[in-house]
Amino acid sequence: MTAPGTARLEDCLARWAGAIPALARIAERLRQLGGGDDPDALAELYEQAYPPLERALWSTPEDFE
Repeated sequence: MTAPGTARLEDCLARWAGAIPALARIAERLRQLGGGDDPDALAELYEQAYPPLERALWSTPEDFE
């Protein structure tokens, strides 16, 4: 179930969790939150997702456009 305001995060996690283990843990935590009634917890998950995504993005700069 998609919590309000988390559709993009859920899409990103679903796409990349298999390749980036840290995102799999974040995806599990998001599922545990369920309805997403805790905006502070959701903001924390977004903040946790940025570093592994950025590392993956910049690990192959020749593919970045």
